[in-house]
Amino acid sequence: GRKQLLAILHERCRELGVKLCFQSELKVEALPEADLVVAADGMNSALRERHAEVFGPTIDWGRCKFIWLGTDKPLKAFTFLFKPTTWGLFQVHAYPYDEGLSTWIVECREEVWRKAGLDGMSEAQSVAWLEQLFAPELEGHLLLASKSSWRSFPVVRCARWHHGKVVLLGDAAHTAHFSIGSGTRLAMEDAIALAGAFSKHRELPAALAEYQQQRQLETSKVQQAAQRSRDWFEHA
Repeated sequence: GRKQLLAILHERCRELGVKLCFQSELKVEALPEADLVVAADGMNSALRERHAEVFGPTIDWGRCKFIWLGTDKPLKAFTFLFKPTTWGLFQVHAYPYDEGLSTWIVECREEVWRKAGLDGMSEAQSVAWLEQLFAPELEGHLLLASKSSWRSFPVVRCARWHHGKVVLLGDAAHTAHFSIGSGTRLAMEDAIALAGAFSKHRELPAALAEYQQQRQLETSKVQQAAQRSRDWFEHA
């Protein structure tokens, strides 16, 4: 599980003398002295945006609104729910992520979201409204929020993945719609490829070029599959 992986990571970093620092914002204007800065700061990457003229990001916004929630309802596998309402269709992408806990993503077209009045609700009001809407499926279990807000999914693509000593990894470089469940996998594969590139090349520019060349094509294939999936759910 996630807790065991974090414990292993923490112990390994301690053995290597690596300092882990959590819940501290890194100022992009003053990066620390380092041979390499790995920008794995997500789809809204501040480092990517600071050097946007080099990375060349493009963003394709989806037609749906979604909110990323949790639930204390245990699930055994990836679960899709479709809920017709008087306002339109709501759908859920749900899957287990820890013992007794599951992810519960609610998605709907933006016009449905507005008709239901969700555009004027707070996080707490949205959660209460959705708990009532999905009460039969939740079977008495709760929805759990953590700074959850309704938003549109951005498909991020970058023309270039590295600039000087900064290299993009994971959602900072690329995103694929959550309906195919590939975000974490893509980031881990990026990390493996980046490490592999440094095992082949001693110079930073050559290693980073190798990394981008290896990963960009593979990532684009996943993004194409994710695009078809996103389109399907947007027109369900």
